[in-house]
Amino acid sequence: MRRPPPADRGAPYRIPKLLLLALLTSSLACSSPGEKELAFGDSLAYRGDYARALAAYELALERLPRTAYYHRIRAHKRSGELAYLFLAEYRRALHHFKALAELDAGEDGFAAREAIAEIARFKSNDLRQAIVEYQHLLELYPEHPQAPRIQLEVAHCYAQLGDHQQARVEARLMLERYPDSEQTHEVILLVADGLALEGNLQGAIDEYEKFLKDYKSSTLVPTAAFQLATCYEEAGRPEIAHRRLAEIATQLDDPRPVRQKMERLKARMRQRGR
Repeated sequence: MRRPPPADRGAPYRIPKLLLLALLTSSLACSSPGEKELAFGDSLAYRGDYARALAAYELALERLPRTAYYHRIRAHKRSGELAYLFLAEYRRALHHFKALAELDAGEDGFAAREAIAEIARFKSNDLRQAIVEYQHLLELYPEHPQAPRIQLEVAHCYAQLGDHQQARVEARLMLERYPDSEQTHEVILLVADGLALEGNLQGAIDEYEKFLKDYKSSTLVPTAAFQLATCYEEAGRPEIAHRRLAEIATQLDDPRPVRQKMERLKARMRQRGR
């Protein structure tokens, strides 16, 4: 069976005759228009026949009445997920996620809008559009439990664009809005990384040291230690870099990665006669 046409052709997908016949003759007992197609789509998706499942969901959407609110939400959600996660038909996925976002102001709508931002960021490589989508999501759901993470994604997008100053602005905005967030330690590292990339070694060192003081149990401690040591080394203070790594290693359950960094640092110091 042929695959659905690429989404960028713009034309609606025509249901293959065999699929249409299967839908019409299916013994699935559903009362309202579109319900049989929706159930058939679930069956196909369960079997891993994602292209035909998507076609069945889209046929269901053609037949479901506008008043079938929850059925339409379900059909758009599953269509978007199949197109995005399994079929790589991103334009088609966007169509369904946008429709879902318009229908639902709850969790499904939140997930749909986040998926729209992810497609812009990771599939279209359009970081600025992703920022717009993330910020719109925050405007609509400022108190959502995932709002701190979304704010952090905005900061990461700016960092990816090389705009480290704006990344710091967005990161600090997150700290102001969500001071108790689980992502707080990630924000401090993002700020420190940006300062290091800009050549502000002392500023970066201060942030890394703050992180290591305040978040000793974080899984990101080794990362912060590596970066701190690199900054000290680039600032011409390799002895301090080695000493701090030795101190941090004593706090870790698995100090091997940090000790490996120490050995590499010692080797460089020997090469430089220090």
